[in-house]
Amino acid sequence: MNIVAQVIGLLAIISYAISPHAKTKKRVLVFHLISSILYALQYFLLNAFSAMITNTVGAVKCYVFYLYEKKGKEIPKSLFWIFMLIILALGILTYNNIYSLIPILTSILSLYAVWQNNLKVFRAIVIISSISWIAYNIIVGAYIGVIGNVFQLSSAIIAIIRFDILKEKQNSK
Repeated sequence: MNIVAQVIGLLAIISYAISPHAKTKKRVLVFHLISSILYALQYFLLNAFSAMITNTVGAVKCYVFYLYEKKGKEIPKSLFWIFMLIILALGILTYNNIYSLIPILTSILSLYAVWQNNLKVFRAIVIISSISWIAYNIIVGAYIGVIGNVFQLSSAIIAIIRFDILKEKQNSK
């Protein structure tokens, strides 16, 4: 079961790592939806229930936000608060130890990242999120996840260089 969890985690990593390179919020949400579903399954198989729950809520969040983006509508602030309260409530219910706070807090940060519209902010939050998940995955034994989080971190840094630094230099010329 552990090997299956690691393979599923690898697929989740790939989807998540692609997201900072997406040029539209709609595409970011699709990649996050896929990775959230896969991560939830991985953490279920590893009995890491706080992470499973927060990723399940994350998948629902991405789907709902995607529907708003698809219709060209702004995502209401009330939805942000509803999802944050759900994450907090489920995080409290699945609280196991101090480390189980990591997926809860990271999920709230990720919620903000995909709720707001600035892709620069999104990419910066991916960096913070990746670092947080590295620590959590070491603790729960999701070792492929650690490797993947390093890959995600590298991918986000490359995306920042590509879109936020080099593109700004080109636009200022």
